[in-house]
Amino acid sequence: MFRSLVEHSPDLMCVFDAEGRLRYACPGATRLLGSLAEEAEPTRLRAHPDDEPKAVQLWRQVLRAGPGEGTCEQLRVLTAGAEVSWLQVQAYNHLNTAGVGAVLFYAHDVSEEERVRQQLATDAMHDALTGLPNRRWFTEALDHALGRTARSGRAVGLLLIDVDHFKDLNDAHGHPAGDELLIALAQRMSRCVRPADTVCRLGGDEFVVLVEDLHHDADVIALAQRLSAGVSGLYHLANGMDGEVEAAVTLSVGVAAVTSGGADALLAAADSALYEAKRRGRNRVEAYDPALRRHVLHRLSMERQLRQALSADELVLHFQPIFRARDEVITGAEALLRWQHPERGLLPPAAFLPLAQDAGLMPEVCDWVLHHATAQAGAWAQVLPEPLRVFINLDRHQLTDAHLPVLLAAIAAEEHADADSITLELSERLLSEDLLQVRGLLRRIRDLGMGIALDDFGAGNTALTWLQQLPLDLLKLDRRFTLDLDQPASRSIVRAVLNLAPELGIDTLAEGVETAQQSSALTWLGCDYLQGFHLARPQTADQLTTLLTT
Repeated sequence: MFRSLVEHSPDLMCVFDAEGRLRYACPGATRLLGSLAEEAEPTRLRAHPDDEPKAVQLWRQVLRAGPGEGTCEQLRVLTAGAEVSWLQVQAYNHLNTAGVGAVLFYAHDVSEEERVRQQLATDAMHDALTGLPNRRWFTEALDHALGRTARSGRAVGLLLIDVDHFKDLNDAHGHPAGDELLIALAQRMSRCVRPADTVCRLGGDEFVVLVEDLHHDADVIALAQRLSAGVSGLYHLANGMDGEVEAAVTLSVGVAAVTSGGADALLAAADSALYEAKRRGRNRVEAYDPALRRHVLHRLSMERQLRQALSADELVLHFQPIFRARDEVITGAEALLRWQHPERGLLPPAAFLPLAQDAGLMPEVCDWVLHHATAQAGAWAQVLPEPLRVFINLDRHQLTDAHLPVLLAAIAAEEHADADSITLELSERLLSEDLLQVRGLLRRIRDLGMGIALDDFGAGNTALTWLQQLPLDLLKLDRRFTLDLDQPASRSIVRAVLNLAPELGIDTLAEGVETAQQSSALTWLGCDYLQGFHLARPQTADQLTTLLTT
């Protein structure tokens, strides 16, 4: 029975005498090692060349072991097919055991377990999407690289890379297209660096290149510029929401290099440079300057304070009245965001919205504005003798959110505001070429009873055909037309737009009215509504309520 169990076991068993001659090899050993099993020596066990010293040590240890005692070791062995298998080997000294007089070797094939372990170890160090080394690999590799540079005196450099406006592409064309682009970027980056350099994906659209053995700081800057030029360009993506799409890609790159110091300091330096590249308009390479650190620390402090402001009621809305031109009666008010900073006072949106954008806080900020502006519309409906329409600006990410109409309806119901008291403004600059998607979204909003206004008209490149295709209620002329109204060319454009709009069923509003002459001229030209400091400045809801009720 014992022989039958041994012969049918998937494990291996070999018996050696004191001189190391093979006396018995079970069928399992023969199946794995083939004829090599008959030649097996206990000091090698057909071991992989790199593991032969371990096999020798195993044999020596078992010979020194007491009767019936043993030792174990994991070894790689060469199979009959010249492949490598992993064996968990246990060896027992029975040389002085009555009826045995041999050394027994038992081995269990753990190749599959070892392959899984190695794969898990590889996966833990590599990005699942692109196959590039990940943040964990990069962190360990950077520590090792800094250790080597301390000995060699040659610099270690980092290229910290962000894909410009990647979130907009992801929102507009879907995550499959975004993933396809990240894979293509990873491949192109890897082709643009030296063989000794390593491209890693830290997460999202953030990449880093670890550069070693630098003779001069200028070398890493040249590499960054070469990579940016080689990676930026047009990418044809097959997985857009509506089929194939073409994406124009640029990079912002922050560069830093050191010959001494820690990983945190080098990363902070590269991050400072990257922040400067984005602050200066993106699509550029910036090298670290110690003065940048002050800007980064200030930015991080402001970002932390802005996060706190969202929950500490520090954000406030001011409202700039909108006047009907023919009689200068207030018919609406535009909600304008402000930050009542505890130390710096009342901050305009230009002082903190770019920071919110970079920090990924715009969805929370926009949600706050929607709720509070809609709540104010509901409150005014209860106290004002005449209806007052509240104008709320939309952000780029909201125009790609298919659930926006549902959200708007829910907020209006929650805040007890009539839909027809709300007009949503979208800037001309936010309109993309995906006209069908935007048009469908706006029509659903309009079906709720809310108005749609196109803001900053004339500041961008809006095609006139869009005025016909988009479901617009109001056209807000960019303030530059008002400012240049005394110029014949500007006046002619304003007259043409004001004549065209009624034909399309669209009302008009002129922004930036600063003088009585501008107000009179715009009214005479046929503009429906006016807004500007000449008529009224932005004010709190309480101030506007007092103005409208006295």
